[in-house]
Amino acid sequence: MKKKKIILNSLATLLLVAICLFFAGCSSGCSTTYKIACNHRTQNVTSDEIHIVSDTGFATERAIKSSVSVSVEFSWTVWPYSYTAQSSGAGVIWRMTASHVYIVTNYHVVLYSERPSAARSIRINVYGHEESALSIAATFVGANGNFDIAILRANRSIFPDCVEAATRADNLFIGERVIAIGNPLGMGIAVSTGIVSRPVDRLLIDRIGSTGQVTIDVIRTDVAINEGNSGGGLYNINGELLGIVFAKAADENINGFGFAIPLASVIAVANQFI
Repeated sequence: MKKKKIILNSLATLLLVAICLFFAGCSSGCSTTYKIACNHRTQNVTSDEIHIVSDTGFATERAIKSSVSVSVEFSWTVWPYSYTAQSSGAGVIWRMTASHVYIVTNYHVVLYSERPSAARSIRINVYGHEESALSIAATFVGANGNFDIAILRANRSIFPDCVEAATRADNLFIGERVIAIGNPLGMGIAVSTGIVSRPVDRLLIDRIGSTGQVTIDVIRTDVAINEGNSGGGLYNINGELLGIVFAKAADENINGFGFAIPLASVIAVANQFI
């Protein structure tokens, strides 16, 4: 039987040119025009405005309030040179307190596997603010490499009123319609649709940030998943969170074979750090 290739779907790039330490301090970034903002409040965005109809539009309008894009810059030094690398993905607002916003994403989005000790600068953006000056600094709280889940924290006072923590689904059914919200190709928060192909599947993955492999429970879906979707939410048609998108099977003979980490695993990791 031909072995499937499993691709983790963060978008990572390495600056191949070494920069001498004496010239440190330069930075680079990118922006996108893919945004809709009505007085900086996403609840004013209608289904017609985002070109999605019926219950899919309702699910999107609800779920997108808990969705963020995640951009990471890694930096490290091999004397006398300084190096940087970038990664982009997505995240889900998990909990909001009076002072902080906690975000769930994939560990592989915020860890540079080629240099695990690299320093990281994490920035997030909410939908409708991706081209504005509202890029929010986030800090790494903790992670579990067995489940590829990481927790980030940001200052709540910086967030606009439109955001809210994700509502978690109680049930998951084979064949139910779902939406995935991510940051494909680092081009901004976007939506794709599909169904649950299998509610419970088993997948062998490499441990993130460590050696060896581990078999985990996953949700299988035919939703379109691209680089940059990692860490984003998989939601049901009510806009309730089902899991965290993290990988897809890649082969010329395979289509619509994506995976999400189920809520039970996400909750277990979140309870460790929040």
